[in-house]
Amino acid sequence: VEAAGLGGLIDVRDSQRYGGCYGVRELRTYTGSSGRNLSRHSWGGAIDLNPSTNGFGRTPTMDARVVDIFRRHGFAWGGSFTIPDGMHFEWVGLPESSDPSSPAPTAVVP
Repeated sequence: VEAAGLGGLIDVRDSQRYGGCYGVRELRTYTGSSGRNLSRHSWGGAIDLNPSTNGFGRTPTMDARVVDIFRRHGFAWGGSFTIPDGMHFEWVGLPESSDPSSPAPTAVVP
């Protein structure tokens, strides 16, 4: 994001205070936590950016260029989930692998 000259689109202070990466917790649903499965944040495999302007269940405002950069690097974006989570990016694997023995990546969409 920074290399593309888009670093100013990430509110670092907001992301550090209300978002972030690592945090052991259950998957979130519109009515609370799922009570079943751990979030990818539990392993540092997800990050929430600009949470104050991209709240869970609200219309996402994340810049499409930032979303595109994350997607090209193997991340799913929560803004396209059934219940939008525009702050959320989770690593699901690169779309293609040069190693034919590697399994295809799969995404779990809450």
